Amino acid sequence: MRTARTRRPGVWDPDGKLAMPHPSSGSPSTHGRPANPKLGRLSKRPSPRNRGSAGATAAAGPSTRQPVVAGSRSGRVDANAGAFARIMLLLRDQCRVDFTHYKPGTLRKCLDRRMVLGRYDSIAAYARFLQRTPKELQALFGDFLSGATSFFRNPAAFEALLQKTLPQLFQRRPNEPIRVWAPGCSTGQEAYSIAMLLLEYGDGATGRIPPIQIYGTDLNDTALAKARVGLYPKSQTANLSPERLRKFFVEDDGGFRVNKLLRE
Repeated sequence: MRTARTRRPGVWDPDGKLAMPHPSSGSPSTHGRPANPKLGRLSKRPSPRNRGSAGATAAAGPSTRQPVVAGSRSGRVDANAGAFARIMLLLRDQCRVDFTHYKPGTLRKCLDRRMVLGRYDSIAAYARFLQRTPKELQALFGDFLSGATSFFRNPAAFEALLQKTLPQLFQRRPNEPIRVWAPGCSTGQEAYSIAMLLLEYGDGATGRIPPIQIYGTDLNDTALAKARVGLYPKSQTANLSPERLRKFFVEDDGGFRVNKLLRE
């Protein structure tokens, strides 16, 4: 099924596949019935209506912009600047992702790791290897997309969301569904954290939970697959309170899996 008119109720990704099955009771926005948050759309591309936003630019095709060249701490361009620029161009042309606005220091850390693994002593030599080895280029691309993430990773940001944003959001839209987009969601911890916060606020402060949908997008297919499964080792849930673990997770396969309250 490819068109919206013929799809059964559910949440669909931009390729027309059912990303998360919707409860059989129907759409969360129908009949005024409350629904639980869903990690509704986990896909490589954000919603078409958001294509003009900053978060959507990474998925665009080849750009005419020149990549940023990493410099030394003294501000002087290092001797390997040309090789670094060639690597950025290779990634842009072959992987269709422009890393222009990524932090050069972060990219260099990933680059250094791949060079150590391959035993290359210069960026120039590694750049030449990338030009003739597509498999290594894909490996480097995957390392660039491997973002560090955790549940409630930035406590100050979530506290601001709780104290400033959610009261206004629930007050202004008392009977409308709440939709949240989590770009660059990686393995899903941020999206699930937002879902927990929304549920807790709606249940505690207002006594009601409106229909909620959470859309998580990322360029990394492997990370998205893990987000859909929602299974995390205990080391990644150590910062969650016992109360949240009891309410939102079930112990499974040596770790914790998000329960139906979050998924559906």
